[in-house]
Amino acid sequence: MKKNQRKRLHRDLLLVLIVLLLGFLGAREVYQRLYGHRTLVLTDTVRYEKRVDFTGAVLYDQVVVESEDAQIDPAYDGKRVGAHAEIGRMAEITKKDTGDRKEPEELIDAIKTRRFDAITSLVSLLPEETEITEDLPEEEPEESEDDIPPPTQYVPSTPYRITDGTIVLGEAAYVSAKPDGFESLLPYDGMEQMRGSDITALQDYPPAAKEKAGFTLINDHRYGIALLTEQRLEPAGQYELQIGDAVLQGNSRKNHGSGEGSFILLDMDEGFPDIYPQRFIRGSIIVRAYEALKIPVGAFAEVEGEVGVFLKNDDAIVEFVPTPEKEEEDGFVYLPVDGSSLRVYDEIYLHPSGVKEGDFIE
Repeated sequence: MKKNQRKRLHRDLLLVLIVLLLGFLGAREVYQRLYGHRTLVLTDTVRYEKRVDFTGAVLYDQVVVESEDAQIDPAYDGKRVGAHAEIGRMAEITKKDTGDRKEPEELIDAIKTRRFDAITSLVSLLPEETEITEDLPEEEPEESEDDIPPPTQYVPSTPYRITDGTIVLGEAAYVSAKPDGFESLLPYDGMEQMRGSDITALQDYPPAAKEKAGFTLINDHRYGIALLTEQRLEPAGQYELQIGDAVLQGNSRKNHGSGEGSFILLDMDEGFPDIYPQRFIRGSIIVRAYEALKIPVGAFAEVEGEVGVFLKNDDAIVEFVPTPEKEEEDGFVYLPVDGSSLRVYDEIYLHPSGVKEGDFIE
């Protein structure tokens, strides 16, 4: 009796296993038909842009500055008679005794604590025949507790001057009418000597206080941009930048590594009015832009070392298509339309684990 019971128990267990197996196979078939065989028809394209964020500074060349109360001589009206300023690179402030480069925190503190009453250096740039009506004595800047000297690289060779109410600056100056008002420009001519650490030290410095300083820029000559990226970029002859709503082209003069990112110097020739007010800027470099097919990342599989998708061809046969050129972002892969092995209106499988190459699926 017990022997027959054991046989029936074994038989029942075997039947249960068979039912479970058939159920699993049936469920797998249902899954494959409902989900594993789901497809996506590539009906639309999108514009894809790969961007790298940057922080940077604008560098100025031949900048003309006019004081609020300037009285321009009518003989020079329309000839941009005014003040001519190229401001020394702040990062050149050095320690008095050792000559060592100051750390960024010390640098910022030195700039903030130095009290310039008006202008530290002025050099006349008016035509030689212009009569200089008044020479002003050169004022000594107040010394800070650390007795930090002014930037040594930009010490002018002649005193500053004023004529007809128009102030004329030399090759270097800091302009400040009040202790809390600071007009600071970075020189274009010195951009080749700039380093990424200069931007790191200056990018969080308060924006220029033109109203407090009492000066206004009145023209827009050639300028450049020095920028830092968090990701390393390959050297290129030209870069496309977006700063706010402005999209600008810049010609590369230097590109070298800075930490994990890149330090890039650019010559700019457009969009100055959009950039000048920002002084220290943030934006993005458009590294690559193209019309793309947008495909969920889950549709991709690796077959014999190649990554691609499974395509349903015109004969309803599953075909594997490699896709070497692509960019991945936010759960999607962007394939360039030009040169891609896929085309608009191709039908691909969304679940590659549910199909294999050569399958016939109606």
